[in-house]
Amino acid sequence: MVFPTAGFSSRPAAPAACLNNASKGKRHHERQFSKVKGLRNIAHANKLRAACLFALGLVTAGLFGAADAADFTWTGAAGSILWYDTLLIDSGPTYISNWGTTGNPPSFPGASDDVFVTGGPYQAETDDPAAINNLAIGSGCTVYAYDTSTLAINGPTITTEGDLYVEGGGITAGTLQIDVNTEISGAGDVVLDNGHLSGTGTLSNATGHTIRTGGDGPVQRGYIEVELINDGTIETDKST
Repeated sequence: MVFPTAGFSSRPAAPAACLNNASKGKRHHERQFSKVKGLRNIAHANKLRAACLFALGLVTAGLFGAADAADFTWTGAAGSILWYDTLLIDSGPTYISNWGTTGNPPSFPGASDDVFVTGGPYQAETDDPAAINNLAIGSGCTVYAYDTSTLAINGPTITTEGDLYVEGGGITAGTLQIDVNTEISGAGDVVLDNGHLSGTGTLSNATGHTIRTGGDGPVQRGYIEVELINDGTIETDKST
C-alpha cells in the first residue's frame, strides 16, 4: 500500500501508527560487516569514557550554553562502522575515531554539530545514543540507528541521498528522535525495521522522499510517533 498524500499531516495517537511489512522474505540491503562484539577494535573502558564525555557535554551545554558548532565527516579511520569506536594509534595513548579526530579520547559529534556521512561508500551505526544538529547522507552511504539506540536530530534538515535505517532486533527498536521542525529530503529512503520516528517536534517528509518499511530484521514494521507533514511517500505492504 502506498500513501502519496500531499500535505497530509498526522499527529501521534494512542496506540501509535504502525507500519508493517508482510514481505519478510525480501532483503532490502545486505550488510557488509559483522556485528560480533569480539571483532570491535575498541576497549570497553575507552568507549565508556567517550560516552561519559558525550553526556557531560550535553549537561555543560545546558548549563553554560551550547559549545561552538563544528562539522564532523565520517572517515571510517577506526576501521569499523560504529559511531563511538576508536583505534589506538600510538603509546601516548592516542586514539583515532571514525570521524578522523584524535585524542584520549578523541572528540565526537555533539548536539550542535552537523554530521556528514558522504564520499563513501560508508556505513555508520549508532549502537549508543547520539545527538547531532543536521545530518547529510551521501549517495552509496548508509546510516543505521540500531537496536536500542536513539539518534536525536536538533537541526532543520536531514538529507538522504543514501539510506537511513531505523531498526532493532526482535524485541528491541532503534529510534530517530525529532524535537524541532525538521525536513527530510533526498533520493534515499528512511527505512523502518522495527524502528520508531518519535519526538516532540514536526517531521516534514519532502516531495520526492520516501519513508518505508523494510530491512532484513525479523520484525519489519515501523511506528510513527511524531507529528508528520507528508508531501512525499509513505510506503508499506500492510498497515495496522
